[in-house]
Amino acid sequence: FDLPVESCLNRVYDGSFDLAAIRRFTCYNDTCTSQLEAMELKFQPIITLELGVTVGQGSPLFHLEDSSVSIEQLQDLPPIAIEEDGLHDILHRLGLSGTKSLITTNSRATLYELMDSTDCWYLNSIYTLKSASDNTTSYPRRNFLLKGCPFQSELGFVSRRGSPLSAEALAFIDLFQEHVVRRRYGYL
Repeated sequence: FDLPVESCLNRVYDGSFDLAAIRRFTCYNDTCTSQLEAMELKFQPIITLELGVTVGQGSPLFHLEDSSVSIEQLQDLPPIAIEEDGLHDILHRLGLSGTKSLITTNSRATLYELMDSTDCWYLNSIYTLKSASDNTTSYPRRNFLLKGCPFQSELGFVSRRGSPLSAEALAFIDLFQEHVVRRRYGYL
């Protein structure tokens, strides 16, 4: 499921899920830690990644030779987000709250279609600086590090404190960790 972090935490808390994979921004660590403690949940970080943007062929950034972009280069381009992912606050923290209209969708497929056909950009955790066309997609996209970004994103798992994880959940964590490490270092 693509669910907002809050929904993931609530579902682990109420027992609907044993485990939730989440991305959290390091600028929210104190708030997130307090919330997890109050809900008796624990966060197991897997990897910390730099933030960047992903663009499709319709973006004027697509053909840049640099592997990074500045916040100023994003000012006149519309950001796109999956609904309820907290992007409004992140844009404000980055000084991008005055950018063009935020495009919001509830579908990752729609997000990719819009990236491929418009000049929008998606704030993303950056594993490698390869373009997505170097991998297995039929639509080329580019990833750029975001210059001067004061925080990163952490990927990890949330589970109930004091509740042992099933063998299946532990195997899933191991597979995910292996995948993230392979992706981070360009083995995929």
